[in-house]
Amino acid sequence: MKSLPSIAIFVLVTLIFGQSQNSEAAHVNTAQERQSRAYEDQALGMIHNLIVNGSEALGIPPLDPLDIEENIHLDAMSIFDLAQLDFANLEGVHSTKLNEFTVNSFNINVLQLGANFNFTFPEINAAVDHYNLSAVLIDAIPAEADGAIKITLHGLTISGALTIGVREETQYLYLKTLSLDLSLDAADIDIGGLMGGSRITAMVSEIVSEGAHVIIEQLKPVVGQQIVDGLLAQINVILDGLQLTVSDVINCLQTGNCF
Repeated sequence: MKSLPSIAIFVLVTLIFGQSQNSEAAHVNTAQERQSRAYEDQALGMIHNLIVNGSEALGIPPLDPLDIEENIHLDAMSIFDLAQLDFANLEGVHSTKLNEFTVNSFNINVLQLGANFNFTFPEINAAVDHYNLSAVLIDAIPAEADGAIKITLHGLTISGALTIGVREETQYLYLKTLSLDLSLDAADIDIGGLMGGSRITAMVSEIVSEGAHVIIEQLKPVVGQQIVDGLLAQINVILDGLQLTVSDVINCLQTGNCF
């Protein structure tokens, strides 16, 4: 039997070794994908549990259903340079169906401490039994209201991405980056007790309902980043109090024993 030429031997060895390496890499990738899916399933379960049961450690009440009967008082504040609130009181704040969301996509990258998500809420119902407020709109228009609010949102989609960082001095985790986007298909909004009587109230409610999705799109470039920055700051206040490490997060994703 004639010996194979050296180039043929080289090609044969390369093919065999390459197939072995590819098989090992595929096995590793498959194992990593299974582990990532397990983490993602665990995280989604935690989200559902948080919405239904809340978290005392995070200071979050049960959100579906949400029922806050005591008075919520808001002091004077500026609202994104669009309005100056003198005061507001909310009594009987309720919401339902927040837990009935569809997962369009959800991915966790444990090695990079990051995640991206895209959730759609087919319907969210919210109501305030009674509110009153005093404000100035656009630095010129006084506004007072006293009544009730009912809101139903249809097709609210929230998407975004986040990365977690590690503080060098403590090794505790913090929210490093956060991006958010949202869109809305439609809304039914009934705002009672506006100045001008029932006709003005009905007209404003109809205009806001019909234009809610457009209003959101127009407000996003104006106030979107301010909202994200505010959320990031508030989340980091919570994380600083919890003093979580990378090991805590891995344990959380593996066991569900988090807060």
